[in-house]
Amino acid sequence: MHEEIRGAVVAAALNIFETMFFIFLDPLESGSMTGPPVMATTDPPPESSASDSWIIKSEISFSGMPSGRLLILFPYDLGQLMTKNFLGFEDEVNEAQIFDMGSELSNMVCGNVFSLLDKKSVFSLGSPKTEKVPFEEKGKYIHPEDLVLDFSTEGNPVTIVVQLVQVQSS
Repeated sequence: MHEEIRGAVVAAALNIFETMFFIFLDPLESGSMTGPPVMATTDPPPESSASDSWIIKSEISFSGMPSGRLLILFPYDLGQLMTKNFLGFEDEVNEAQIFDMGSELSNMVCGNVFSLLDKKSVFSLGSPKTEKVPFEEKGKYIHPEDLVLDFSTEGNPVTIVVQLVQVQSS
């Protein structure tokens, strides 16, 4: 199941980032693509600006077979660029617009993943939540059992995490 989900996440992310945000992602090989991602380091990027010490964390829950949560983590500066591209703005964007874009991003990626996996099954998506978190805290959102996919775009890391809920049999 992990391999199917991984392939669907990669396909959905590449498509959504390119068509909606005009951003081209390069998938990074990280072994089995599980475990801590490239972005999980607690060291800030070299020569980072003040805004580089923040990341955007967008998450959405999903239920069906399987159920769980999808998280997308990316630098705040990349979020500004993505929001400008998404809205067609040349001027600065505000934080509320960045959060709205992040929520729409997780909604689009998650919805596309499950439409690629199974066109017949019904999946319910929760309301997406997006927030700005300190760079140093990003590792606390990733667990060893998670499916972690790392990407790069123009030197910026993007990490997508799929956390599946284990169904307990009676």
